[in-house]
Parts: sequence; structure tokens; C-alpha cells
Amino acid sequence: MRTGRRGGEAKVCKERHQGPSSEEAQQSLPQIATTAATLVGAIAALATIIGFCLHLAGDIANSTYLTSLGVEPSSFPQAVDSKIIHGYYVTLLQGLGLLKDVPWGAVLAIIGLSTLAIVIIRIPVKEDSELRSWLDRRSFWVKQPIVAALASTLFLSATVCVGCLVLLMAIVPGLAGEKFGKSKADEMNAFLKRETAHFSELWRDDQLLVSGHVITTNENLIAIYDINTKAMRTLPREGIEIRTPLPALSIQATAK
Repeated sequence: MRTGRRGGEAKVCKERHQGPSSEEAQQSLPQIATTAATLVGAIAALATIIGFCLHLAGDIANSTYLTSLGVEPSSFPQAVDSKIIHGYYVTLLQGLGLLKDVPWGAVLAIIGLSTLAIVIIRIPVKEDSELRSWLDRRSFWVKQPIVAALASTLFLSATVCVGCLVLLMAIVPGLAGEKFGKSKADEMNAFLKRETAHFSELWRDDQLLVSGHVITTNENLIAIYDINTKAMRTLPREGIEIRTPLPALSIQATAK
């Protein structure tokens, strides 16, 4: 009897020292796969949000810049990748200035309301059996409208919270892009007001059309500030050659 007991104890100790069995290892594989899938999904969602913010900031910055200079933004649409790159530079150059554009009052209000809602939901409430039994005794046409009204209220409350978060997420890149676009337009306006000998020329064949500073261009149109008429002009791009002398070459020509 003692020999059998000792043999059983030795077997138990041996199983303990062997560690997890193959069945436990197989059960852990789905958990690892689920964790990895969740992590990948979170990274993809974060990348989507960041791309949306960069796209929004770049689009608003470019539109504000062109509008401030008297150019119609819809005539010069940007490609999606250009908007994202522009938004990246907006975020990079604004830096910590983005924190100043955050409406902290709205942020604190949303956090406070969310905290209050969580606290109210987690309050230990004793189930009212009389109310539940009263509701169960009601007919279908009385019970279902009440349940539907409560579900609709919860759904609308959640929708409002999500909408506030999305609105807040859209406000900050928009404010940053608008601020960056106005700053860039102010710099360009100050440059255009200065008398400078370095400017571009638009030629068609051998005819000089406009002398000034090119603001933006695409395959169909070109926006240029005319230094003679002191006005912003938008011209068709077809058949137009842009000639811009290098500053160093212009200085050497003037010295000679």
C-alpha cells in the first residue's frame, strides 16, 4: 500500500513539473490569434483616424490659403495624397500650437458627462419586481412601445456621445489647418506688397501675357498675381509657358 501511494505521489509531482500539456498549448493559440487580430484592428482604426485628421487639416489649410489670396479653391483641387502630406506639414509646423486650438471646455464637458453616465449605470439598484411583473402583465401593444422607447433613448444617448467625440475630433484639425492657411496667406500677401525684381512671366508663343508671381497651378488653370494691375488672375494653362529667372542669374545680369 505504501509503495502504491508513493508511486502515485511521484506521478503527481512529475506531472506538475512537466508544465502545461499539449491541450493547454493548443487552447492558448486561439487566444494569441484573437489578441493579435484585436491589436491589428486597433492599429488599423488608429491609422484611419490619423489619416482622416491629416486629410482634413491639409484640405482646410489649402482652401483657407487660396481663399485669403482671392483664388477660388474649387478651381484648384488637391489630390488625396497631397492633402495628407500638406496636413502632415500643418501638424509638424504647428507643433504644440495644436494644444491651443483644442476647445478644452468642450473636452471637459464631454469627459464629465461620460463619467456621470458611467457612474449612473454602475449604481447598484435593487430590481423592482413589482414593476417588472406589472410590465409583464401588460398586453403586447403596451409593453413593446415602452421597451422600444427605452431602447431608443439609450441608442440616441450613445449616438449623441459618439457624435460629440467625432465633432471634437474634426474641430481640432480644422482649426489647425485654418490657422496655418491664414498664416501662410499673410506671409504671401506681405511678399506681394513688396516691390521685387524677381517675378515670373507667362508667355504664349512669343507674346508676353502677364508678369507676376504664380500662386498655384494645375493641368488646366494657373493663378498668378499680376504686378501691373495689382490683381489676382486665373488663366487657362493651355499653350502657356512659365518663365521664372533665377535670382542669382538676375543679379549677375543687373551687375553687368
